[in-house]
Amino acid sequence: MVLPTEVVFVVVSLGLLGSAFYGIKATEIFGVSKQGKSRAWKIHQFWLNFAGSIVGWITLWFLARKAYICFGGSCPISFGFWDAAAVFVTFIGITGYLPVTVVGVIQGVKELAVKMLGMPK
Repeated sequence: MVLPTEVVFVVVSLGLLGSAFYGIKATEIFGVSKQGKSRAWKIHQFWLNFAGSIVGWITLWFLARKAYICFGGSCPISFGFWDAAAVFVTFIGITGYLPVTVVGVIQGVKELAVKMLGMPK
C-alpha cells in the first residue's frame, strides 16, 4: 500500500519548510551567537540543523507509512522498541533538538572514556 499523494505532498512540503526554518533560525532559537563566527561555521550550523530536522521528517515518513499500511488491515498493529525509538528520533528531529542531542551524546561518551582511562582533559 502506498500513501495517498496528498499525504506525500504535505509531509514532504512540511519537512522541507521545517528543516529550512531550523537550518536558518536554529542559532537564534537556541541562543547561539553568530557574531564573529566564520562563514564556514555559519554554513556548518545551517547544514547540521537542516540535516537533523530532515532526519526527523524522514523518520516520521516511515512511521506514517507503517501506520497507514497496518491500519489498512495489511498487518497486525504492533508497537515495539524500534517504533518507540523512531518516535523519539522523529520528535527530537522535527523540533530541532537532534543535532544538540547527538553532539551531547558524543561529548558524554568522550568524557566517559577520558574518566575511564584516567586521562587529563
